[in-house]
Amino acid sequence: MRPMDDLRTMLGSAWRRFGATLLLGALAVALFALPPATRWLQFDVASVEAGQWWRIVTGHWTHWSADHLLWDVLAFVILAGAAERFSRGWMLAIVGISAIVISAAVWLLAPSISTYRGLSGIDSALFVAVTTLWLTERLRDRDPIGAVVMAGAIVGFVGKTLYETTTGATLFVDTSTADMIPVALAHLGGALVGGLAAVTADARASREAQPKARRGVGITRDRPRYAREPGEKRLVVADE
Repeated sequence: MRPMDDLRTMLGSAWRRFGATLLLGALAVALFALPPATRWLQFDVASVEAGQWWRIVTGHWTHWSADHLLWDVLAFVILAGAAERFSRGWMLAIVGISAIVISAAVWLLAPSISTYRGLSGIDSALFVAVTTLWLTERLRDRDPIGAVVMAGAIVGFVGKTLYETTTGATLFVDTSTADMIPVALAHLGGALVGGLAAVTADARASREAQPKARRGVGITRDRPRYAREPGEKRLVVADE
């Protein structure tokens, strides 16, 4: 019974730490196994304009091929897990906001695209949010090696996005078998959301780390003491 108890404890700990990440990743896998659901949930401009607004969010959990699904979900589980470890609410906010922003950007700024699937845009948001937050922490802790590693990761993301923009291909997913094209605009939209999320989280963490006395409202100087000068009857302020 001891090994089973250890397993339950380990699974329970993983669920408490990464429950939202695991659920969202599993959702993408489940939808891929149900092609009718995929078609009903993918982001489709004509359907959205007809009033099927849920596709703005659900389209990100649909995928074109098993290879597309594998890379997107793998990146999502790693990055969302890292973000959820920092704060589950923060991670969910990044996922939700980036899903809406990316779909809106594709809809309004890329009229040639009629359908969109994939978590890569949200993955981009999570990647930029996590690496930027880690970069600011490394700089604050005066850790030059860690800062260089995080900065290098961000530069690598920029290079990957530029490569996809100029070549119309991806570094990981086989676009020919998936019959798809990468949408760099989605990655840029996600990166914007992720960067703003990191800056907001870092500012909040800095405020919370300050001593309460420095953050207090209405703090005033100590009141002066009033004393009587020797040999005089008038009151003067005793300067301290």
